[in-house]
Amino acid sequence: MRRQRKWMPRAAGLLTGILILAGCGGRWQEKTEKETDNRNIEIQSLYVLAQADYPQEPVYKNDEERWEARMGKVIPDQFQTAYGRFVYQTASALLCENLEDNVIYSPVGLYYALSMAAYGAGSDTQKELLSLLGYTNREKLAEDSQSAFQALYHVPDPANCKENEWGEMPADALYYLQIANSLWADQSMEVIDGFADQAAKYFYSDVYKTELQSPGTAYFMADWVEKRTHGRIVPKAEPVQPEECLSLKNTVYYVDEWTDRFDQNKTQKDVFTTWNKTSVTCDFMNRKMGSHGFRRGENYTLSSLALKNGSMIFVLPDEGVEVHQLAKTPQILQEVFEGTDGQKMGEVIWMVPKFSYASSMEISQALKKLGVEACFGQEADFSGITNQKPFGISSVSQDAHIAIDENGVEAAAFTEIAYAGAAPPDGRAEMILNRPFLYAIQVKGQIVFVGICGNPQE
Repeated sequence: MRRQRKWMPRAAGLLTGILILAGCGGRWQEKTEKETDNRNIEIQSLYVLAQADYPQEPVYKNDEERWEARMGKVIPDQFQTAYGRFVYQTASALLCENLEDNVIYSPVGLYYALSMAAYGAGSDTQKELLSLLGYTNREKLAEDSQSAFQALYHVPDPANCKENEWGEMPADALYYLQIANSLWADQSMEVIDGFADQAAKYFYSDVYKTELQSPGTAYFMADWVEKRTHGRIVPKAEPVQPEECLSLKNTVYYVDEWTDRFDQNKTQKDVFTTWNKTSVTCDFMNRKMGSHGFRRGENYTLSSLALKNGSMIFVLPDEGVEVHQLAKTPQILQEVFEGTDGQKMGEVIWMVPKFSYASSMEISQALKKLGVEACFGQEADFSGITNQKPFGISSVSQDAHIAIDENGVEAAAFTEIAYAGAAPPDGRAEMILNRPFLYAIQVKGQIVFVGICGNPQE
């Protein structure tokens, strides 16, 4: 019999995004690396301006009530359209810009961080951000973001994590999609009246005011991230640069089980050929499915594996095709994940490498190429947050980690914005993932993580 929370998957994905707003009258400076001793550090002052009231899972009387509650949480149509467009625009730019062995990106984390920034922006700064986010006014963006958050967010209540008479746990008992936001303003900064409450209401953000450059604050912010990613992301507790007076952080933590776990006894070592044609030996999980969906597209084969509350999509390029070609443009990437031509049902042979890796990417240049430029400079307009000048975004970056194994998938993301059925067989597919491949994690039809695995041993 399985016990509550006995399994915690080793498969993990972490993402950190940083967007830095700089201002307070200081001049722009380059960031420098600096190690900080975090021991015995106390924060001098911390004022809570607003605190998010995160959605709470009710205690269900039965499975029918649980199902009705989940089905009642709907993502607005406009949000789905806007977010989908955002996913393909940003993922295409970032995956093709970061030509490393491995890369992982969480669009949902970046979307919520930029949405809060857009809500506090004005004039051209706001127009550019809203355009990328797929909206024309901030109020509609805020309302839809709130509804989408409520639909996506899931932290199980222990009272709902009980075995049934057959010793089985509910499908969502170990499932997390935990999104958290926070805004940290320097004590010298005047935050516009009402912004903190709106940030808490629409974007589920905690809002703090503190001595932003102090070592104690750096430690407190790092601890905030670590706790909300369940220890999967442990950032350096480094004080922000003197010119920075606002920091916005977003975290995403995700964990789920495969609907059908891989048999550990069938895991075998085999060879994976990396981008530079280097051969590495790693553990491959193996499975044969007699009637399973797959799709042959131009230059690739796609199939997915079901998670209890979502799915993980795998895209294998044809022999001789570089994986980045599948993400060359937003249109190509969308066709890869959403196309219908070539859809078949048949036998699918799976050979999936176990992997665990981290990646880091700078996002600012990609955003500029996508038309978001006005926010990056001292003339940026964030008058919905503060009247202080100069004040603009100095950088946007993301760090991530992911791993999968026979049990399932666990993922966590941290985004910081600092302002400075079986059918007759119809074919056969071999998902032998022994060369670089594209993948995505999907929840309620929305891509929450997307990445490329170029070397499972990195």
